[in-house]
Amino acid sequence: MTKFPRTVILGVWVVALGLPLVISANRLAEARSQLAGTRSSLVRIADSAQRIVDLRGTQERIAEHKRPEQDVIARVSAALAHAGIAAEHFGGLRPESDAALAGSGHTGIAYRRQSVRVSLNDLSIAQLGAFLFEWSATQRLWTPTRIELTHARSRQGSDRYDAAILITATYLADGERR
Repeated sequence: MTKFPRTVILGVWVVALGLPLVISANRLAEARSQLAGTRSSLVRIADSAQRIVDLRGTQERIAEHKRPEQDVIARVSAALAHAGIAAEHFGGLRPESDAALAGSGHTGIAYRRQSVRVSLNDLSIAQLGAFLFEWSATQRLWTPTRIELTHARSRQGSDRYDAAILITATYLADGERR
């Protein structure tokens, strides 16, 4: 029978006892990484859920007993000015519709929805965001319902867009109680 040197036996014991510790440490590091990923997913999902709850809780704004004021050009100009955007970017507006809402009137109250298309030209995304922020802060009745962006050929750069924004206002029809 041959004798193993003590250092070899000690080395085998160290490996035999250390290997489970190394494996456990790797598993712990992997579990912590998964936990961090799961926590960030949970935060994103909770934020999305809260946003959905907030949006579901909002009510459509309705002007009571009268048609909205017809000063949309002045409102757009004021929002552009407050957003720091030159008036030359305003491309005009075009009335789209003013019609009774389907299904309204069965409760004795008739509603109408008026839509106007606002054209803004040669804007950066930041300018468009500033305009929409200012619009939503100051124009409670007129709600943007559709935004169409078209890449604009501009001397100022390639990140410029023409925007067609459809804004709508819902109001109680004048004297249309049924």
